[in-house]
Amino acid sequence: MKKCLIVVDLFKHIIENMQSDNILQHKSEVTYEYIDTRVDNLRGLIRILQNNTHFDVTFLGDQKQYLDRNEKVIKIKYDENIKYDEYYICGVSLSQCVMEKYNSINSDKKFIVKDCCLQEWYNPIDSGNPDHPRVKTIAELVKFEDDFLDGKMRFKFYDNSPGNDGSGEWVYGEFEKTCTINAEDLL
Repeated sequence: MKKCLIVVDLFKHIIENMQSDNILQHKSEVTYEYIDTRVDNLRGLIRILQNNTHFDVTFLGDQKQYLDRNEKVIKIKYDENIKYDEYYICGVSLSQCVMEKYNSINSDKKFIVKDCCLQEWYNPIDSGNPDHPRVKTIAELVKFEDDFLDGKMRFKFYDNSPGNDGSGEWVYGEFEKTCTINAEDLL
């Protein structure tokens, strides 16, 4: 049985932007704990699974921008033509690129590795991403992640046509719940 870990957009500049952002109203140590814990979880998962013959560890996105680009840890680019028995998706940003990859996989055996994902938050200076959640603390960000994964909210674009400006709003309702797993349970 062959499984696949897909690491989505774990870009160095995104992690650095999250670490230097002063939008959230608390000590920067809390932000670092959120970011560093999840990045460490992901790095540990990659290290363990890359030596597991039942797993392909793959990347999605521009490898040159990856956080660990000097180490070349992830050697395989994800290929949607290769079929796996199970899929595990992680990376940045949970409600966008990670979720897009999750939704694009036609399998009943797909999971988001929750504690190996990071969610970007809204920054008024970064007006190009209105679908980032408007939160004030890491606690609110984690609650957003939980609600999103539990199917309590989704982003509704005002204009879904190509080239749209990305504007829309978060709506609450009963949406499909996302299948998740923690890194520890995967090992």
